[in-house]
Amino acid sequence: MHITYDEFFERKHMTLNIGNAPLFSALIIFVVGILGSNNAQAIEPADKTNMSTEVAYKDLILEASLTELVLELNKQTPIKVDADTRLDSVSTFSKYMIYNNTLTEIESTDVDASLVAQHFNENIISQLCFTETFRPFIDLKLVMVYRYLDKNGKLITELSKDLSGC
Repeated sequence: MHITYDEFFERKHMTLNIGNAPLFSALIIFVVGILGSNNAQAIEPADKTNMSTEVAYKDLILEASLTELVLELNKQTPIKVDADTRLDSVSTFSKYMIYNNTLTEIESTDVDASLVAQHFNENIISQLCFTETFRPFIDLKLVMVYRYLDKNGKLITELSKDLSGC
């Protein structure tokens, strides 16, 4: 049985939450706290006058902070995002935050992946720059990646948004 675009919208209740709001807000506070803490003083660059050393130092602190954030978030996964979506895990590398989700009631063979991608682009990805809880991620110029698997673990779509363009 193939699910039409309208049926998919209906199933997803026309709007999707970007995430579990209390959990996500707490994690934003966590990452801001990490980045604003004295952790940055734990590793001092050898030559602060060298711009490339300073950039590498800042990148190292950012990557370490994002890794801490991901470790904290993954302690609480899997978590139900909405009626049909489960956040399974989060990962990071460099300036990427990757959210691995499962559409728990959907089989990839029942949906058109391009229509699913269109729906998530319109209802989540396009809103990231305008969502205040994402302000710290926007300021850090992260790239947000959202992967959606079907209930059997097969990839349906992967979408990304470079927040440096916000």
